[in-house]
Amino acid sequence: MQKIGFVGLGAMGAAMAQQLVAKQYKVTGYDLNAAAVETLAATGGNAAASVAQAADGAEALIVMVVNADQAENVLFEAGGLAALADGAPVIVCSTCSPERAAEMATRCEAAGHPFVDAPVSG
Repeated sequence: MQKIGFVGLGAMGAAMAQQLVAKQYKVTGYDLNAAAVETLAATGGNAAASVAQAADGAEALIVMVVNADQAENVLFEAGGLAALADGAPVIVCSTCSPERAAEMATRCEAAGHPFVDAPVSG
């Protein structure tokens, strides 16, 4: 796996994405905050203008947004899941209830994408 889509370049997400770039992964990132996307590009990552563009052909998608509502938007409404390479895993680092994470997992797996619930905390 070399090509990673990354959505959510806030305080934690930016540092995570930059570490992946430092390890020679091809990271394409998106965030609502254009300055965060520009910072990723300045450190060697690729800037995306949308969620779907960040996920386009990626071999994995990391979703580092605040909650389940935002994660579901990234995956199912903004085109994240549909843009991924076949079989690419989805790694959601948001705070989600077990029920919401299970619902997302079911939908991702039905589309042929393994799902990893990997919540992080500040």
